[in-house]
Amino acid sequence: MFGKLRWKFVLLIMALLSAVLGTALAVQTVSAARQYREETDRVLRWVLQRREEPLEPSRPSMDAIPAFCAAVDGNGQVLFALSYNADVNEEDVVRAVEAALANGGYAGELDGLDLRFLAQPRGLWLEVAFADLTWEHSAVRRQVTSAALVLSAALAGFFVVSLFLSRWLVRPVEESWQRQRRFVADASHELKTPITVLLADVDILLSHPSDTIGTQRRWVEHIREEGLRMKGLVGDLLFLARGDAAGMERPQGRADLSQVCEDCV
Repeated sequence: MFGKLRWKFVLLIMALLSAVLGTALAVQTVSAARQYREETDRVLRWVLQRREEPLEPSRPSMDAIPAFCAAVDGNGQVLFALSYNADVNEEDVVRAVEAALANGGYAGELDGLDLRFLAQPRGLWLEVAFADLTWEHSAVRRQVTSAALVLSAALAGFFVVSLFLSRWLVRPVEESWQRQRRFVADASHELKTPITVLLADVDILLSHPSDTIGTQRRWVEHIREEGLRMKGLVGDLLFLARGDAAGMERPQGRADLSQVCEDCV
């Protein structure tokens, strides 16, 4: 019984800590992914504004995010392309431009090419900037892997700590349960003796139905004595029960055990 109680306590702690820590790591991972996306978008804006004063106070790192830009006329033909640390050829540029035009918007992601684009009209043509998402996806995967490792290591540590905590917290309940069992066993033993004597005396009286009370006075007195003894035991049990229910403070002080034992004898 107490083993199941300990395991329930461990599972409860693990569930709570997993929810809290998992939520914190999930928020951190989502925040990191948003920052990676913002970095890629900043590179795209810088590529489109390379001829003008950039919006950002500092140029984004082109070494980490390969990008390229293409100018497209009204017929969808590529006029020229510029590469920024991106290893692309003419076919790659044409395929990226066709996918971006087919997307039907000025911004979006090309899942098949693992690119993100940002388009901006400039005079008689349309300029489309592309950024490679390989680094972003790799960074997100590393972030997720790190979060999973941290969560696993933390849960392993929490599991060990929960085992010790469960034993420490359940021990008072277990000790109380053992004391209660001993108390019930002792009370049952004390009540068994007078009940046995009462039944024996009643059987003796019933075996002599013709005798008067005077002739069987000894057995009647035994019944009365055992009845009074049972009454005292039941009264003591009620006193203990009421004391526990009311939170009664038990008197403390010095006692002469020799005198107590002599009185009992």
